[in-house]
Amino acid sequence: MYALEPMTIAEIQQLVGPNFIPNFQKEVDEFMAPMRKHIARGRPLSMGKETWEYAVADSIEGSEWAGAGNSIVDVRIGANVGLDVKSVGKTTGNGPTAKSGEASMFQTYHSHLDTLFSTEDSETLWNVYIEGWFKKVCSVKDYYLLAIVKDKQYNCSICGFKRVGDIPAYVSGYGTFLTETGKQSTGSWTVEQLADPTLLHTTVLKGKKRLEMRLRPIMHDAQYSLPIYKFQGE
Repeated sequence: MYALEPMTIAEIQQLVGPNFIPNFQKEVDEFMAPMRKHIARGRPLSMGKETWEYAVADSIEGSEWAGAGNSIVDVRIGANVGLDVKSVGKTTGNGPTAKSGEASMFQTYHSHLDTLFSTEDSETLWNVYIEGWFKKVCSVKDYYLLAIVKDKQYNCSICGFKRVGDIPAYVSGYGTFLTETGKQSTGSWTVEQLADPTLLHTTVLKGKKRLEMRLRPIMHDAQYSLPIYKFQGE
């Protein structure tokens, strides 16, 4: 069993409530309003992760934004439910190696990180990043990872994962080390034990010193992905 399991559309709808979609449309429209002229002129639009956290928090009745500080939770619903909100660019390909844009899951500036990569010390990396991430996840009674997926026209959908089990104990051979292109040092460590790797790609990166996620194309399918925002041009 993986630590994370994909949510069904019904589970997402139950979590965010019946008015989430019209509320989210309104919240994002208000943010977009002063930017429409620039979008129409083809200028790139930067939307920080807090923008999406605020929009989710203000679209769920009875929730509050909780993204400040060192918590893994960005939005709380009552005392027990915590939402870890991500935003990623939509996957453009459909092949087995296609992935969405990236989002950080857990970051820590471990003093010996470079050495751990150069020696391929997967056990210590596991203890620092995977167990570190899971400890934060377990600080919330009901943890959900929600991903806002944006296409190039600024339309958005949402998919999610829920915590359903513990992470497996470390076993020698977990993960795959990859070398940075054109460099001698090993640059990333791919881990396939957190979630089904055909749904969610998770990697520890040496340069960014973080565990990050990318969605596989199947997560955009109707069984997992719920449209929540339609961009209206000028």
